[in-house]
Amino acid sequence: MPPAPPTLSAGPDGQAASLTWTAGADPVSLYRIYRGTVMGGAKTALAIGLGSARSYRDNHTAPFTTYYYEVSGVSEDGVEGSRSNEVSVATGDTAPAPPTAPRR
Repeated sequence: MPPAPPTLSAGPDGQAASLTWTAGADPVSLYRIYRGTVMGGAKTALAIGLGSARSYRDNHTAPFTTYYYEVSGVSEDGVEGSRSNEVSVATGDTAPAPPTAPRR
């Protein structure tokens, strides 16, 4: 049985886009994050996150660009559910900070 679609929200974080979602009651083994540049248009798979994750930060964006996102859940049997609502994020001009190395 496919998982129910998540409810997605998003906003800009400088040049990055921050996504968060809530899940339905169905168990999910992973989420697929999709991104496109046309409202209602085709989107390509951007990332896969574990079922326990409920957020994603897209750092691979261009400044002053609008992106459109959707998220879907995938069951333990590998069945992908319907995609979430579509959200848009208009990025700013501040580039994301580079990742920091872990302390030893």
